[in-house]
Amino acid sequence: MGLQNAPWQRLDQPALSSMTTHQTWCRVTLYNPTVLKVGGTYKMWYLGNRSQTRVSDMDLGYATSDDGLHWTEHPDNPILTGDDLPETYCWQTPHVILDENRYRMWFVMSTSQRNDRGVQISYAQQLGYAESPDGLSWKVHPEPLYPSGRRPCVLKDGPNAYRMWMNSSPEPDG
Repeated sequence: MGLQNAPWQRLDQPALSSMTTHQTWCRVTLYNPTVLKVGGTYKMWYLGNRSQTRVSDMDLGYATSDDGLHWTEHPDNPILTGDDLPETYCWQTPHVILDENRYRMWFVMSTSQRNDRGVQISYAQQLGYAESPDGLSWKVHPEPLYPSGRRPCVLKDGPNAYRMWMNSSPEPDG
């Protein structure tokens, strides 16, 4: 039975988690999914990592499902890594929409500066953006869209118009 015909369901085990995955890149953390239904297929983008630190190897994965319950992870996961981001080391909170045959993704990218002793002296979470024709091959915008941000949520609000909700510092340096 597909999700569209069923009342709210809670499975005994997670549909996709760091404990159920067979992919090693996300065996410590697998979280923060965005799910779209395109045609008859559910598409999910999610974050994962393989180390306990959660800062040096946070990557973006992709999976599909016919029913929204049983997921097939993309064999080439992760589809994006921290190396694909400008001047950053960590992804956070991606949000994907499909807009006129183009996938658009807003996300937070964290940057950090350390002094010569390795002590962190600054930390910033900036709003990033990427586009894709297929949801797999992403072109990441080379600079942050906004200097502060956390957990963007975006809806299309008309032709070439979007509405975003996001946590942010009141001032870029604050």
